[in-house]
Amino acid sequence: MHRLGANGIQEIKNHLWLRDYNFDDLQKRKLKSPFIPNKSDNFDQKNISEEWKDMDDQDFIEHQESLHEVEVQK
Repeated sequence: MHRLGANGIQEIKNHLWLRDYNFDDLQKRKLKSPFIPNKSDNFDQKNISEEWKDMDDQDFIEHQESLHEVEVQK
């Protein structure tokens, strides 16, 4: 079985689906995201699964506020 990219990045760039994609602008971070969520949605409680166990983790509780900082989100 052949895996796309097994022969290098150029194989991916030349693929029929991606050959017209502007990889230079992607690398230069010039492309705009097709979807940008609202900043308030990032920590919306409705997106948190009740099955997640880290909500009770002491380290998570202590550092939860720092997760909102811009530097952490980069």
